[in-house]
Amino acid sequence: MRKRYLGVASLCAASFHRIGPRFLSLFGVLALSLVWMVPVRPGLAAASRNILLIVADDVGIDATDLYPVPPNIVTTPAPAPVSNLRVLASRGVLFDNAWGSPACSMARAEIFTGRNGFRTGVGTAIASPSNPQVKLSEFSLPEAFKASTIGRRYYLAHIGKWHISTNEADPNLQGWNYFAGFMKGQLPGYWNWPKTVNGVTGTSSVYNTTDLTNEAIAAIGRAKQAGKPWLVWLAYAAGHYPWRRPPNELHSYDSIPFSCWPECRLQYRAMIEAMDTEIGRLLKSVDLSTTTVIFTSDNGTPAEVIATSPSGLHAKWSIYEGGVRVPLLVAGAGVSAPGRRDVRLAQAADLYPTILSLAGIDWRNVVPSGVKLDGRSLMPIIARTSSDPVRTYAYSENFNSIWNANFQRTIRDARFALIEREGGPTPTVPANAPRREFYDLRNDPLQQRNLLTRTLTSYQRSRLEWLDTQLDQLLATR
Repeated sequence: MRKRYLGVASLCAASFHRIGPRFLSLFGVLALSLVWMVPVRPGLAAASRNILLIVADDVGIDATDLYPVPPNIVTTPAPAPVSNLRVLASRGVLFDNAWGSPACSMARAEIFTGRNGFRTGVGTAIASPSNPQVKLSEFSLPEAFKASTIGRRYYLAHIGKWHISTNEADPNLQGWNYFAGFMKGQLPGYWNWPKTVNGVTGTSSVYNTTDLTNEAIAAIGRAKQAGKPWLVWLAYAAGHYPWRRPPNELHSYDSIPFSCWPECRLQYRAMIEAMDTEIGRLLKSVDLSTTTVIFTSDNGTPAEVIATSPSGLHAKWSIYEGGVRVPLLVAGAGVSAPGRRDVRLAQAADLYPTILSLAGIDWRNVVPSGVKLDGRSLMPIIARTSSDPVRTYAYSENFNSIWNANFQRTIRDARFALIEREGGPTPTVPANAPRREFYDLRNDPLQQRNLLTRTLTSYQRSRLEWLDTQLDQLLATR
């Protein structure tokens, strides 16, 4: 018998946000948890699924309490509390080893195209029209929907940060039915920012995280009214700089100063908690028995506010784990055995075929034959149909304008990571940085001991050779 408790869940969530994150009673926590733990029916017809993709900005795995703090690491202040995401995790699968990119544009381009940056040309954050951008000729995620009979039924909306091209008309030209957000990578401020709606730019004075949540709720409402399934990509600005204390009703850090410098961790964490509060409000519009929610981030935490990096060199803009390892949570419809963690590898490009699979679209039937996808569908993990890895390695990179000049690259398997670089120095690559590094992530998760400075064991040497081979073969496919 199908179990649906949407009304009770909505009432619990509404009560939670009415009294605020600081004053939720133990009874309220237990009640909310019990309601959200009701199992989702994984066998729901894929073509009926709604899909909500939430992409945070500059949020590494150290930034929230979704992930445990590594041993021997003291975080002051503690990671941001994200109670709504934690409850959502009880309805889904939390990926422990997901990679984004070293900075904003590259990961977003990967999700949007399912392709690595050396294919799209997007290897750095887009700061001006002169930077390489996602071309209109790329076969985008919304275009893949529209190439399918199933996908043409969907209402497609992109809300929030774009940052993969600079033309204000591009989001709609790339296939989105509706776009409301901002084009650049950084807001001038969270209360006064340029808001573009379907190619026309004005100004919003509503706190950005709240405004974008309002837009997402409205987009879902329009789809419901039209009787359409929907894909909504909600790209928050939080927790990207400028770090400022959000409206007090959204977080529990209201005694901190409004602005900060150089110590900004409290403001940064308040912004993340505020985002979590607004995610809770958004989820009141979502029925998890018919909707799959994906939460992730583009890149790791910035050096100024990271908690777990031994130096700013292992943060955003770097290709160390601190720069590319991101949270990834998939919850709701289609998830089997919810409430679990999974250590298998994933990367940003995987979300492209995964989202298509969630909608019941086989990417092989819609993606043109000349388009090489790097993403792998995560559905075997989500639906728990296989214990095998979806991918045997994950890859990330950054470069300026030419993919094979002045670059940093990293590739990892389940245990080891190889780094290669050429050129520099850059903000995250000092002049004396080694051109090759090799790390045992199991025994050295913060990547402090370059194994290439010592004699490798036969097993280490075999894994290094394997990673070298995979990297060479991958780049040869360009």
